[in-house]
Amino acid sequence: MAIAEKNSIEIDLMKIVYIYLCLLLSPLISFGQKDSANLLPKRNTIYIEAFGQGLLNSLSYDRLYRTNKIIKTSVSAGLTVVPSIGVGDFYFGSQISYNVLFAKKNHHLELGVGLNFLIETMTEGVEYLGESGDEKNYYSYFTPKLGYRFQRPQRGIFFRLAFTPLVAFMNRVGEISVGNAQVVNSRYEFFTNVVSFGNRAFPWGGISVGYTF
Repeated sequence: MAIAEKNSIEIDLMKIVYIYLCLLLSPLISFGQKDSANLLPKRNTIYIEAFGQGLLNSLSYDRLYRTNKIIKTSVSAGLTVVPSIGVGDFYFGSQISYNVLFAKKNHHLELGVGLNFLIETMTEGVEYLGESGDEKNYYSYFTPKLGYRFQRPQRGIFFRLAFTPLVAFMNRVGEISVGNAQVVNSRYEFFTNVVSFGNRAFPWGGISVGYTF
């Protein structure tokens, strides 16, 4: 009976020591897991762009793929909103692009191609039979991209400088409304005009600043 009691005491002591070691080592284990998670490449970036693919400005999201490779890829999408400020024009649009990145540590050569959609609403100087009205134009255009991107594998500042020429695709222009009534129908144009610039292709560029997380 004494031997059984002794064995029971030894087992209880071993359990206590095991629990104590688990409690003692758990902060180190969780710290190691947290540190390991911090070393994983970050894929998501929110950034604002002046000019560039969004024409005048845009707020965009970028998602990285193949993060463990020298050649990475990403998909980005954004919105453009330019209110009318004394010129009678309002722009609203969206854009998406697919990008290929050639990486060396934090520095990347970026090649990409995108498609943009833009709505232009004009009020200044728009008339029909002596009445003031609104004109709406709808544009779509391609945006090839060549640029430099600074982006750390972990979270941090994102910076990009890119050449983003605009290439006309399909437009629907000339729609005029007076009040709530449409008085002039729109017409379709193909490969003729980039956002009322009057060119099939237009040289353009942009600068982006954001944060990777």
